[in-house]
Parts: sequence; structure tokens; C-alpha cells
Amino acid sequence: MRATLDVIGRVAFDIDFRAVQEFNVAASNSQPTSNPEDDEIFTIIRESMNELNSRWANPLRGRYMFWLPEVRHAMRYWRALQQHMRGVLREIRSRGPPADGDESIAAHLMRLKDPHTGQPLADDRLLPEIATFFVAGTDTTAHTMTWTLYLVAQHPEVEARLCAELDALGLLATPQRPEPRMVEVEDLSRLVYLAAVVKESMRVLPVSADGTAIQAPRDIQLGPHTIPANTIIWVHIFSCHNSARYWDQPDRFLPERFMQPGAEYAASGPQGKTAGEAAAGQQAAAAAAGGQSAPPSQEKLPGDGSSAQGEAEVQHRPDSHGSSSLSPSFSSRAVGSGGGSSQPLRFFPFSQGPRNCVGQSLAKMDYLAILAVLLGRYTFQLTPEVTAPGGVRDIISLTLQPEHGLPVLAVPRVPQL
Repeated sequence: MRATLDVIGRVAFDIDFRAVQEFNVAASNSQPTSNPEDDEIFTIIRESMNELNSRWANPLRGRYMFWLPEVRHAMRYWRALQQHMRGVLREIRSRGPPADGDESIAAHLMRLKDPHTGQPLADDRLLPEIATFFVAGTDTTAHTMTWTLYLVAQHPEVEARLCAELDALGLLATPQRPEPRMVEVEDLSRLVYLAAVVKESMRVLPVSADGTAIQAPRDIQLGPHTIPANTIIWVHIFSCHNSARYWDQPDRFLPERFMQPGAEYAASGPQGKTAGEAAAGQQAAAAAAGGQSAPPSQEKLPGDGSSAQGEAEVQHRPDSHGSSSLSPSFSSRAVGSGGGSSQPLRFFPFSQGPRNCVGQSLAKMDYLAILAVLLGRYTFQLTPEVTAPGGVRDIISLTLQPEHGLPVLAVPRVPQL
């Protein structure tokens, strides 16, 4: 979360939070490096999101239940988060009117005018926007990378193919090249297998697992069902992404799914699965056995392609915590078409339509660049406490995340002398 906090600080607010740098300074001075779970801002974010999630389940908490100790405890963090956001807003305002060339999110917010008064937006309108970008830009991408490393650490054949891709680009630490070059923006479209691995991670363990609600202004027909206008439909992303009705072997970690064109859509295969998905699994198994690489994807957009192969079974899917709503309950055919296709979506980690995730392009650049640096320099090993039965428990706190963090060992690929 330190890296994503620094990124959103720079991109959104033109503020250097120095989260990674301060951690590295402490480590280099042999000082105890604190767990991000124990750092003030990360604790504030976590506790505030827990309370927001509870209020979604019980809206009375925030209005009528202040006598409960847990609500009073959460409100302290809620007020602390608001105080931090006011500090961010004060720093933004202290810079004066944004320069013409300032393209930060904060600059765009400062340029907005209230349509009713023609005046700049008041603080009470700006603070929720700042908090949304601050939390969403930090939490979701960080947990996506956490789950990706968790899955890659279980599957050495996937890691080996990632290393081959990074090595070909000069991004892997080797005895001959102990200090790989820095990732550049041109590399993002070339990290095709890494992109496929992250997509498969977002399929197996989507951070927006609980999904979103949609509401149509008119009657809609979904197969034999007529949905009356203004009916709220809850689209459960985890269920759609892990349904055997729409995915071949959904419990297997198979990045090759996303080597196939249109893998995000439920096509004409049996039960809505793409016709080429089973072939992708067979191709991956054959390539792994023969040591050959699968043909590269032709897509060139960052985060949208893949070029290598690797079939692996998800051996350590985390245990669901309590009543975490992760049971299959929603058909992905209820998802409307998007992206100009008439096919129903089966993969939509950033939602879909005009109100999809506004920050998804930044998130894709973020996780590709950061994971390329991490995996190029370190191999990640799960600790015994993680691999033990029940060692990792997932919870929904707005996002799907490990309940008590995810301890791993980061082992340098080239030992430092």
C-alpha cells in the first residue's frame, strides 16, 4: 500500500507522501520497520472502510447507534480520515489556482464550478471526491497486487514464465545483470504474460468481490425474465468470475484464458464459456510439457494482452470469513453488454458502462510497473503461517483482502554481498 499511496499522491494531488522512501530509510538504518497495518494512515483507512462496510449492511449504525462501543471506536477513525483529507485539501488550496499545464486530479477538481452558483466547489463538495480518489487509488490496487503475489508464489511454473518475459526485456535481476534496468512506459505493452497473470488473479480473487448495483430506467428483458423499471439488481462479481457455468475449470489458476481474443465475454461455447478456453488449457499443458512458448497476443494496450503459457491449480484459496458473501448467487448473463460487443460479459473487475472505474487505466499502469519491479528483483515465498490450513482468511471490507495481512518472504534473486 505504500507504493500505491505514493502513486495516488503524485498523480491525484501532486503531493509526495514519501511512504516508500521513509520505509526504506528506516530499513537501511537497521531501525525496526513498522508493519503498514500498524501505520496511522493505513489503520485509519482500514478501520474507516470496515465501518463503511458495516453501515451498508445496517444504515442505522451511523444515525441511531452511537451508544455502541464499536461504533464510537470506528467514528474516531472516521473523523481522523476526514482530518487527513482536510489536510490534503489545505495543501492543494495553498498552491493557489492550478496552472494551465497542471493535469492532476486535484487541478481538475479546483477548476470545477458549482452549476447553481457558478463558483468553485465548496469544501464539503471537494472532500468526498478527494477521499474517494485517495482511498480507492490506494486500497484496491494494493490488494490486487497482494493477491497476485499470493497466487504466483504458489505456482513456480507461472513465476518461471514471468521471469522469462522479464529477462527478455532486461527487467530481471541475474548474476550477469544484478541490477536490472528501470521499467519504462513502453514496457507496459510488452508485459503481456504479466498482464494475463494479473487478469487471472482478478478473476479468481477480485478485490471488488461484492460487486455493484445497477438500475435500469425502463423495463428490460433478460432471457425469459422481465425486470421492471427501477429495479435494483446486484451484480456479484466474485460469483460471476468463479462460476463453472461461464468458465472452464474456474478453480484453476490459468493465465492462458486471457490469451484468447474476447476472453472477457461469454461466447458461443457450452454454457456460455468461450470456445477457445479449453483449447487454451490444453495448449498450456502441452507447452509446459514440451518447454515451448505459446504464441504472443496481438493486443498492444497496457494490461490487455498475454503471450506466455502456464496452467496451475489454485491450491491455497483463502478461507471465507464468517458470512462473507462469496457464494455463487448471480448469473453473469444478467450483466449487460459493454465495450461495443453484443456478447454478455463474464469478466468485469472494474465494472462496466459509463460508471465503470474511472481510475482503471492508472491501476493497470500501476500494478504492471510495480509488479514488474518486485518480481524482477525478488521471488516471493509464503510463510508457514500462511500455508497452514486457515492461514489466510479473506474478508470483505469494501474490498476483498486478507483479514490479517499476507506475510511473505521476499528473497532477492541475486544475493547481495
